[in-house]
Amino acid sequence: AAAANATAQRELAEQRATTMREAAAANKAQADAAEAARSLELARLAHAEEVRASALANATVARDRAKADAEAAKRADAETRLAASRAEAARAEAARLESKRAVADAEARAAEAKALSASAESAAETRRADLLRSIVQEAASGAAGDMASNSSFVEALAGRLETIS
Repeated sequence: AAAANATAQRELAEQRATTMREAAAANKAQADAAEAARSLELARLAHAEEVRASALANATVARDRAKADAEAAKRADAETRLAASRAEAARAEAARLESKRAVADAEARAAEAKALSASAESAAETRRADLLRSIVQEAASGAAGDMASNSSFVEALAGRLETIS
């Protein structure tokens, strides 16, 4: 009986030791699972923070790019307005030069017309003087030839004098 009792107690001690080992293993597994859950949550939080930081950086880059694009558009608009102003000034200058050339051409034509008029007037004066000279010569020769009494001669002389005036 004492041997059976010792065997039973030994078996009972072994069962307790096995149960304790199993309980310790279960506790360790539970602690490992809790640690793994904490690690997973920390990893998720770290990933979420990285995603947020990346999104913030991308938003900052996009904002800076939009600012740069807006400034470039403003510069391009200003350059376009400047080019348009310069083109308008060039057109105005060309019109002024064309107008100045037209005035100079008109002045040159007026001077040429005046010179032609003076030349024509001088030629007319020369013809008048020549005609008057010839009339005076005819009158002188007519008086010498006593033709002054001839009425046709006097009429011809009067017609020539009228042509002169």
